[in-house]
Amino acid sequence: MENDPSVGVASAVLAVVVIGIAFLLTWRQRLESRRPRNLSDEADARYFARQDRRRYRGAVLLALLGLGIGVGGNIDIRAGQSERIAFVAVWVIVLLLVLQTLVLAFLDLWSTRRYADRQRRKLAEERRQTLEREIEAVRETFRRSRSQKNGKHKRT
Repeated sequence: MENDPSVGVASAVLAVVVIGIAFLLTWRQRLESRRPRNLSDEADARYFARQDRRRYRGAVLLALLGLGIGVGGNIDIRAGQSERIAFVAVWVIVLLLVLQTLVLAFLDLWSTRRYADRQRRKLAEERRQTLEREIEAVRETFRRSRSQKNGKHKRT
């Protein structure tokens, strides 16, 4: 167990996987942000700009996490006091990066929910206005037909 290189190899593999995921997320976000968006107002434009920044920041945090895992898993704590301090420092940083990533994910979820609520309210208002126009058109048609019937009855 003293010279077990499997921990270092496993950390390196995990680091490469996490960094690879970060690059895939960056690539996907780049494609998404370049796609044309039909933005109806300034609030939508702000939402998507902030979403892009949050998601790029999340990818950077993941890459840093992968780097921290790779470095922290390959520190030999048996080598001396400075290595033990470095080990603890790296893993505290990794923990802080995980917490920051979780907070960022929560903010993204909350922001997306607010955006969806705003879109639902906008759709409901559009439906309400459409129904009001349709009701008014039906009323107008009914008034015209009644006035035509009343006009015919008076002539006879």
